[in-house]
Amino acid sequence: MLFLFSLFCFSVLTEDRIIRKYFNLIFIICCFLFLISLVTFRGGIRNDTEVYIAYFYDSADSIKSLVKNFVNSRHEPGYLTVEFLNKKIINNHVFHFFIIGCISLIFLFKSLKEYTTYFYLGLSLYFLRFFFLRDLNQIRAGIALSIVLYSIKYISTKKVAPFYFIILLAASFHKTALLIIPFYYINNYIIKKPFSNKRLFFVLIIAFCISLIEIKKIVGGLIIKYIPSSASYVSGYLSESGNVFSLIVLYQVLIFVLFVLFEDKLKNKQCHYYTIRNMLFCSLILLFVFNDFAILSSRLSTVFATVEIIVLPSFVLLFRNKVLVKTLYFFFFFFLFYINVYKRLGEEYMLYF
Repeated sequence: MLFLFSLFCFSVLTEDRIIRKYFNLIFIICCFLFLISLVTFRGGIRNDTEVYIAYFYDSADSIKSLVKNFVNSRHEPGYLTVEFLNKKIINNHVFHFFIIGCISLIFLFKSLKEYTTYFYLGLSLYFLRFFFLRDLNQIRAGIALSIVLYSIKYISTKKVAPFYFIILLAASFHKTALLIIPFYYINNYIIKKPFSNKRLFFVLIIAFCISLIEIKKIVGGLIIKYIPSSASYVSGYLSESGNVFSLIVLYQVLIFVLFVLFEDKLKNKQCHYYTIRNMLFCSLILLFVFNDFAILSSRLSTVFATVEIIVLPSFVLLFRNKVLVKTLYFFFFFFLFYINVYKRLGEEYMLYF
């Protein structure tokens, strides 16, 4: 909690122009060093960590075996290459986690600096919503989605070449990043700027209705019948259903609704407003449509959900008294900590608080 309180203090202090000019960079470096230390040493966090450690020591020792792993491994080429290089430099998993953490956090910090006026609020939200699952567990996805976040400006400005470069780089760490490719065309040619908000809400309501239909048995039956070899692999994705009435889902819906309702006031203040809105919209659609497959819905929707760390700080722009609003945010983060870390992630992650 001390880290969150520090972020709050940094956020308030940098309202002063002189402090922002001379100390902001120092504050940002301190935040980076703190987070990279958590990623590097990661304390008592287990789950995927132990798997990644085992994979690291069993990874390729030569170019020939690396190329072979490109074909046979379930991990993507970009991650395998970084893993191979790290092993050649220092054959130690702690060093590997340090490099991986640097890649992820550099893209995250660059995105926050570029897309939001309130860097520390965005970082606080990332810390509570995504940091523990991504950077400490779903390592490949963590890197990929940080890179995806940075692609917003290329989507918004229709710069195809750099967009594809960034997304293919992200996909080289986790293939779910490829979901952003169809979004590029949906954002620029279907859900364009003049797209009615009423239509957005209408589509969202339809997606919510779909979430109430139990389609798991139908899909599971078709897989077992026509693709029996994949049955064991997809069984994990069919094991649970999501809860569209959970506090965290209601929170996601609420910030989307508010972001849309304040369109007139935010569209000229928040850069790339419509692209960010559409990413938030797609996140909810995927969450609802695939609700009967809890793991799948969360994996797909989270590709777009990272923009929350830009959306929530943008609401500060609606008020004159910035310090008061930031103080209210700090208390809101306590609530978010309760529902997303304490209740959702459990005791293992409480070691960090």
